[in-house]
Amino acid sequence: MLDNDTMVINILAAYADANTSERRDGFAWYPEALDFAQGLTDAYGIRVEQSAAVIAALSPQLDWERNKVWAAEVVEAWHAGTILPRRGLGNSLRRAAIALRGDLTDIQRESGSLKVNRFYHSILGHAGYATVDRHALRVALGNYGDAVPAMSDGTYRKVERAYIDASGELRKATRHIQAVTWIVCRRERGLIDDPNKYAREMAKRRHPSNANR
Repeated sequence: MLDNDTMVINILAAYADANTSERRDGFAWYPEALDFAQGLTDAYGIRVEQSAAVIAALSPQLDWERNKVWAAEVVEAWHAGTILPRRGLGNSLRRAAIALRGDLTDIQRESGSLKVNRFYHSILGHAGYATVDRHALRVALGNYGDAVPAMSDGTYRKVERAYIDASGELRKATRHIQAVTWIVCRRERGLIDDPNKYAREMAKRRHPSNANR
């Protein structure tokens, strides 16, 4: 594991490498995620904290567009009083259901999953948290290759500390620096997001006859 100073340098270098559109998209990433959570709140009469908790609970190993689709499906089913669709890994659906019942202590507890906890806080705009996934870890390590070490809670906290320190040097919110550098990492790895994927997935779900179009 690299020392804090080296990870901070790597994060700052990735941020410096971001072009204008990547910085714009990175700074917009979490506000747009909050807008999506607020949309679920407005549509289904739940608190925005519950919406953010469902999104975060279902997020492990999901791309963002599928994360939104699954969150919408789960909240819609809960609102309709039907059986919740099987979505997410392990305890993901259980954690989402707990949040929908109004109990946010599970998602706010750090012992469950630091990444899920941090994603929840970052969506809501809370300061001092970094969502560290595989891409964020690659940035901190300065290695955009395929192999990344498994993250224990101890490793997570060290990487998060580096993001907080780098953000402090830049005088920017940690979640925004994490988002910008995450986008840089995905660019370096040749990963391209499909901005229309969510709309297509929701259209397929509501109109099955369009599934193959």
